[in-house]
Amino acid sequence: MTKDEIIIRNAIIHILDSTVGMPVLSEHVLEMGPDLSDLIRGHIYRIAAGDELKNCVFDTEIEPEEMVIYNLLQNFDEENMVQVSQEIAKHLYTIMNQNLDIPAADFLVVTYQVSSQRHLALLKLNYKESFVHMTGNDEEGNNYNDIIKQTATLPSASARLSEAVLINLEDFTVQIVEKKYEINGVKTNYLSELFL
Repeated sequence: MTKDEIIIRNAIIHILDSTVGMPVLSEHVLEMGPDLSDLIRGHIYRIAAGDELKNCVFDTEIEPEEMVIYNLLQNFDEENMVQVSQEIAKHLYTIMNQNLDIPAADFLVVTYQVSSQRHLALLKLNYKESFVHMTGNDEEGNNYNDIIKQTATLPSASARLSEAVLINLEDFTVQIVEKKYEINGVKTNYLSELFL
């Protein structure tokens, strides 16, 4: 697959910051301009072409109520993307909120196609700290410049995401990039073992 073969169809972003106390769920898909489409396409391509990618399948032999994501995808289409993405985001937020070592993030849910096959990307955009300049005026009206820390900056366009899931919506095969975090005292691949 080349980067140009990835066609972004729709995307929605939800805020999963445990310091807020609840997920901030969007009720609208994103307006897809060329810059945003290129950003998302680049992230998907770097994940799909990366060395850390693992191929998996859903375990359909576990209890049905534990197959939250698989069950949601059974009736998924772009008409119900907002509602299904909200349910997926709530499921991930619950896991994150119960395990504080898992970093806060924005959660980007994307439908895309490659060679006429539909896919779903679940991209966890873990927050980074960065510094930006700020300008303002003091009480006398004099201009001042300052440097402030931003704690909820998204990964750059060239960054490789450390947590993402790519799902083929035709056969439900899964590709995953994940990072272990401490869950109940044990380093765990929570995306594959708890989330999916």
